[in-house]
Amino acid sequence: MMFSEELMRDCGADFYLHTYDDLHTILLDLCQANNVTIHYDKDVTHVERTQDGVRVLVCNGGKFDADVLVAADGRDSVLRSSVSEAEFHETANLTGLKCWVPFSRVAQDPELALLADENIWTGFLAPGFAFNISAFPQNDEIHLGMAYLPQDAPNVIPSFHTLHPSVQKFLELGKDTMVTGTFPEYKVEEWVGLGSRGILIGDAAHASTIYSTYNTSMSVEDGAVLAELFADVTTYAQIPFLLSAFEEIRQPRANTTSYTEYMRFLVLSLPDGPEKEQRNMALGATLVMKQGGDLDLGESEMLAETWSDFVQAYAYDSKLAAREWLQVWGKKVKEH
Repeated sequence: MMFSEELMRDCGADFYLHTYDDLHTILLDLCQANNVTIHYDKDVTHVERTQDGVRVLVCNGGKFDADVLVAADGRDSVLRSSVSEAEFHETANLTGLKCWVPFSRVAQDPELALLADENIWTGFLAPGFAFNISAFPQNDEIHLGMAYLPQDAPNVIPSFHTLHPSVQKFLELGKDTMVTGTFPEYKVEEWVGLGSRGILIGDAAHASTIYSTYNTSMSVEDGAVLAELFADVTTYAQIPFLLSAFEEIRQPRANTTSYTEYMRFLVLSLPDGPEKEQRNMALGATLVMKQGGDLDLGESEMLAETWSDFVQAYAYDSKLAAREWLQVWGKKVKEH
């Protein structure tokens, strides 16, 4: 699918592609610039509600007292059960595979050179598979991230004989760096707990479809909404209202995005047949705009539906969502 300037204007947002290390550095620099104290090697052993807030006990016998606990410890959250007593529902499973190959090696191979264009985020579709390849020449790396339905043995690497020869060659070059894992889709019904002094955010609260178009961004949105809600907090009594507001704002967004991203994977990994042909025709229609033509979404029901999902996901403004809630309920919150 060609994301031309015209299509990106419809989205109302830009795409940013970062390596994990670069994103980690950006977030760490932001924390240090705002005088955030970071404690390392402090595995949490227990969390409890206190009269004034929450207390976190760590492995070396230390403790931390706080007004609010924000649990942002990922998919395998150890804090989830301490914060929320709600049931944890697994709704589906995908297997993820990742590997990387030196950029210089790919760029010098005529069969693979197209994959070394850092201005193109290359996606491949195949029956049962959906994956993308991202070039980071500054790090001398090209990354491949692949999602596929679980095999009989989850950690067994599947056969790639049905994939394009260039992809098979890339995977062969990257075989020594391959890592696989199972990534469940899940829902947590309640994010607020610890007597309304604890909140789950990010992957601790909601699943992100592995290697989907919209995953890490959901956690960034969570942080933006929480920051906006707490920007003017003045009393402890306001905390329960603001945490409930966070859940009210973010839970529908997270559920919708998780569902549409998973369904998009199913569309991208369709088996051979009429539905796959219809999908290919719909995505091919976007190439017309690159050649100066107009894209008529009405010509393809699948393309219209797919593009509607894109616009709904990317045009979302997390801070605006928080401000709209505060416009309606902010005066009532300040009464407490």
